[in-house]
Amino acid sequence: LSNEVNRRLLARYIFSKDTAPHSVSCAGYAAESVISRYLWPLYIFIFFGSISAFGLVIAFGMFFTALTGYLMGFFSDNGMRATLIRILSIGNALTYPIRPVISSPVGLTTVHVSSSTILKSLQVPWGTYNYELAKNTEHTGVFLLSRLAIYHLTRVLVWPLIIGLALLFTTHQVFFVLTFILGAAFS
Repeated sequence: LSNEVNRRLLARYIFSKDTAPHSVSCAGYAAESVISRYLWPLYIFIFFGSISAFGLVIAFGMFFTALTGYLMGFFSDNGMRATLIRILSIGNALTYPIRPVISSPVGLTTVHVSSSTILKSLQVPWGTYNYELAKNTEHTGVFLLSRLAIYHLTRVLVWPLIIGLALLFTTHQVFFVLTFILGAAFS
């Protein structure tokens, strides 16, 4: 792999006309993952105020996510990959505006279970699609490295934005509303 990696080839897989839309999609996924993996659980914890309630909500999400993983793999492998990516991406984006207006524990748990199930279900066809693209490139390893570079660089760049929002909007409700709007946009 090291013999075939160079900056020009890496840049070609990131910025070329053929791969640029996928690169933007990878960046959006990476930015959204910061919000879904770090800020959403923090919001749940603040909402419930106890580690046991937080753990229960997360466990419910994990349970339903596990149930749907196999099903998504089946549909993805049977030619529905593009449709699943489109529908689940829209579904994931639609869960974000709902999050800050939920005022009941049951409602928040339902939104968490729904959003985590949708997001994890999306990762199945998304991952399959990435590897399908990689398989059809001349330099598979460099292509995969370009996806990792986009993913990690985007995550590094999103954190200053989030920290800036936290410093500007010190009430947690305003901060979370704004980050959830960003999460929907990045989806």
